[in-house]
Order: sequence, then structure tokens, then C-alpha cells
Amino acid sequence: MTPATENKAIIEKIASATAWDKYKSADLLFPADAVLHAFEEGKKIEFETLLDKLLENTNKIAQDVSDLNSEFLTIKFEVTRVSLRINSISSFDVLVGVREEQYLSDEFSKAYHLANKIEEKRKDEYSLHFTFAPDSGGGLDEDELISEQFILSHKNFKA
Repeated sequence: MTPATENKAIIEKIASATAWDKYKSADLLFPADAVLHAFEEGKKIEFETLLDKLLENTNKIAQDVSDLNSEFLTIKFEVTRVSLRINSISSFDVLVGVREEQYLSDEFSKAYHLANKIEEKRKDEYSLHFTFAPDSGGGLDEDELISEQFILSHKNFKA
């Protein structure tokens, strides 16, 4: 199996086993650093163990996003899209699209602090970073997201 085929299989497995979907045009994109980093550090971790840990972490992040959205709803803060970038097996970035008028509102500060609480809650398990982006109504551009390696989209939040 080629690295590109392995990468595609990993993303397909994450998409089928979690609350994340793969963007259609992101077929061959996946940061293989998770596997390479483990070997560089001298850790002889089996590939399946790495994949299981990656699935566990992406499931936790999906649940955190759902929980965060529930809190957002209490402050009337609307999420338009949520995308995930996997930097490594223990480092993730979540991009949260929000309506432009809310990005500039008082609720934004409250939403930012709620997201920060989740980052802090998970800091002993993995690195998680939330970034917010204004959505002017046309949705965040999928090609731009993919170019920034945000190759997974939360199934419950799609523009």
C-alpha cells in the first residue's frame, strides 16, 4: 500500500467512525506526521495503536464541539461550520465558522472563553486549539479550508 493510499484509508476510517466527514476534494491530504513523529521519537508503537488513539481523540473532539455548541446556543451564538485539522496524533486545530455579525458582537467574547475552557480541559490529553472565522453568508470556501489542511468537516455543522 502506498503512503497516499494509506492516508486516504486513515481519513476514510476517521470519517466512518466519528462525527467528522472528509471534504470531497481532500482525497489524498493527511499529515502523516503522527506516524513519522512516533518513530522519530524512538517509540515503537504499532500503526493500529496509533490509529485507535487518533480515532479516540477525534471522537472526543467531536463530542467537545457538540457540547460547546450547546453552550453557544444558550448565549444565542450560531455556528455555521466546524472543520478539523489533524497536526499529529496529539495536536488538533478546530476552525469554527460563525455569522459575520456575531463575530463582531459581544457574544463572541463569551464564545471564545467557552472554547478556551475546552482547550484547557483537554491540555493533558492533547493539544487542541479553536480558531473562529467570520462567515459572510456564502459559507467558508472548501478549497481554502483544504489548502490550510482542514480536511474534515463536522457532520452536524455544514454550510
